[in-house]
Amino acid sequence: MPVGEVTITLEDVATLSGLPIDGEAVIVDVPDREWSETCTKLLGHAPNDLSGGVIRLSWLREHFNNLPPNASAEITGQFARAYALSLIGSMLFPDRTGATVHLQYLLLLENWRTAGGYAWGAAVLAYLPSSGSTDLFFNSDVAPSRSGTPTVWHDAE
Repeated sequence: MPVGEVTITLEDVATLSGLPIDGEAVIVDVPDREWSETCTKLLGHAPNDLSGGVIRLSWLREHFNNLPPNASAEITGQFARAYALSLIGSMLFPDRTGATVHLQYLLLLENWRTAGGYAWGAAVLAYLPSSGSTDLFFNSDVAPSRSGTPTVWHDAE
């Protein structure tokens, strides 16, 4: 490799993101489905303008910003799924717009025990070249840490 070039390794992704690199592969088989029903089942409701299985990140923030006091376990799960889906769409697997996320990822969040067994870090590494971006964790203001608490990074300019 020429001097000055680097490659992102699986260990880099694990260290920088805190995501697991061992586990089940993150694979989604997306047959034709009624996404509105899926969204309602897993999030409690669906946007009116849902099209092609893509949901706006702003809709997630708008509808799942504040967990109601004394929320039931079901409502808490819906808010947790919305938060995880938002992270997936904005940090882990952003689309070219940076404003939407496909609901295929919501299917992976249906069961928390199963979701926790995926090798999310390996999936992020596999996604980086296809996204056209290698600055997922290197050029952002906020990145997750191993503790789950966001870590703020500042450029050393």
